[in-house]
Amino acid sequence: EILKTILSQKFRVLATPASYNTPLGIALTVKNLDSTHDVFIAEMGARSKGDIAALTKMVNPTYGVLTGVNNQHLESFGSIENTIDTKYELFENLNTDGVGFFSSDNENSKLLFDRFDGEKYLSGLKGEDNLVTASDVKTDVHGMTFTLNIKGERGVKCSTVLLGTHSVKNICLAAAVAYKIGLTPKEIGLGINRIQSIGHRLELMPNNKNIVII
Repeated sequence: EILKTILSQKFRVLATPASYNTPLGIALTVKNLDSTHDVFIAEMGARSKGDIAALTKMVNPTYGVLTGVNNQHLESFGSIENTIDTKYELFENLNTDGVGFFSSDNENSKLLFDRFDGEKYLSGLKGEDNLVTASDVKTDVHGMTFTLNIKGERGVKCSTVLLGTHSVKNICLAAAVAYKIGLTPKEIGLGINRIQSIGHRLELMPNNKNIVII
C-alpha cells in the first residue's frame, strides 16, 4: 500500500489488495490488469519452501523488496533457516533485469543482501551504505514526521499518519524503489504525505474530542 501510493504520483498502479498474496489472490488481481497500467505490485506470502518460487514464476518480477525475515510461520517452515531460504526464492527468480531492495534494519535481510549477486540496494533507518534513510523521526497525535534522505539528493521533509518506526523503515524501502523507477525526491515526498492508514494496523482514528484512539 505504501509503494502503491508513492508510485501513483507518476504512474498508474495496480496492486494486490488486502492479503491477496497467494496464487489465487494474485491471479484474481491480474484479471484487472490492462494496457493502461504502468506498474503491477504483487505481495507474496509463504508458509513453506517453494511458495515464493512458484509466485515469482507467475509474476516474473523486475523488482524484489524484502522488508525482513522474522519468526513467522515457524510451525510450517520448521526453522528460521528454511524461512530465510524461502524468502530468497524471490531474488533467485527475478527476471534478467532484476533489482533487489533489502532492509538494513533486519539482520536476516542483510544476510540475503550479501548473498544476492545482482543490482541491489539497502534502505532503512540505519546504515552507512543505504540508498535511503530517515532522520529526525518524531511522533505526535497526528502521526509521524521525518526527513527522507536519498543518497546524492537533498533531504525531503515528510509527514505520515502511519505510526511506529517500522512504518518509517517500510517507507524508506518503498522510496528506494520509487527513486530507482524514476520518481524525483519531491514526488516521493508528496506520495508519502498522501499515504493512508492501513485498516486495523495501528490505525489513528480521527474524532472530535480531545482523545487519541489507535
